[in-house]
Amino acid sequence: MHPQIVRDEPGSCPICGMALEPMTVTGDEGHNPELADMTRRFWIGLALTVPLLGSMVGDMLRASRCAIS
Repeated sequence: MHPQIVRDEPGSCPICGMALEPMTVTGDEGHNPELADMTRRFWIGLALTVPLLGSMVGDMLRASRCAIS
């Protein structure tokens, strides 16, 4: 992080794009847009990975049955 970057409101660092963190710690557990974005990315990635993984495992199982027979 870049300690020279200080803003009054949440946002992203203009240098590297990382989320800016508050300077003081609070017990507020409000809506976290970063968590919502990462959760959405996780489920989209999982939805795209499962069919590909199933296809690859299916090919390997079919190949192993042919080799045994």
